Amino acid sequence: DLVSLILSINDFNMDSIPIPPDPRNQTNACHSSSPQNCTSTFNTQQQPLEQNALHTKMDQILSFLEKPHTFLLLLITIITVLSVSLYLEQQQQHHNHELYGVLMACIPLLVYGCLQFRDGMFLRPHVIVWRLVMGISLLYLMLLVYLLMQTPQNARALMNVLDSEQGGIPLPEKSYAQNCELTLQSWFGAFDIFVIGHTAGWFVKSVMIRDRAVLWVASIMFEFMELIFRNVLPNFNECWWDSWILDVALC
Repeated sequence: DLVSLILSINDFNMDSIPIPPDPRNQTNACHSSSPQNCTSTFNTQQQPLEQNALHTKMDQILSFLEKPHTFLLLLITIITVLSVSLYLEQQQQHHNHELYGVLMACIPLLVYGCLQFRDGMFLRPHVIVWRLVMGISLLYLMLLVYLLMQTPQNARALMNVLDSEQGGIPLPEKSYAQNCELTLQSWFGAFDIFVIGHTAGWFVKSVMIRDRAVLWVASIMFEFMELIFRNVLPNFNECWWDSWILDVALC
């Protein structure tokens, strides 16, 4: 065994051991070659470092956004409410205090919703955005329930809070069922701001719902709602082609 070990050592070839390249030789080769090769080699080595630095910075930002920051938001909310209150106290005759009061009363609920509401199925760009949308939807629902308990006169009077000049004035109503002949004049006469509203609403709902069948059902049910409440609002009176061709099929 000892003899075989000695023979194997003698037969061992030192040239078979891989020798790592010398960085000095690479530098000399880079200097001896064209400057373009040196630049490409430097950029190739520099790109992973820049990517790692970018990933590290993004991780720091995401780690900050994923934390609740309850005390920070509470402090910002208190400072905002007190600042607006002091500003309105100095400008007593130049601002609608009722409007500012309603808006500032909504802020605590929205802040609480951003911190405590449950996460939905949407995660991008951040869950706090969809919690804020949920809080705004809740406020809108509360406003609708409150208006439901009011008379039309009181509901119009409440619009003075939003706009003291135009609030409370009944809007001009337009009936779309006066001329139901299918002509170019009546066709283009039906195109107004509500066509843009239908189209924009379809795109926004498609981004949120992501289901074509549900979108069609919602659009058709809205037309049935217009048929039911056409005795309440005159502009719900539409021709058949306006309801089912323009609103449902096209818009």
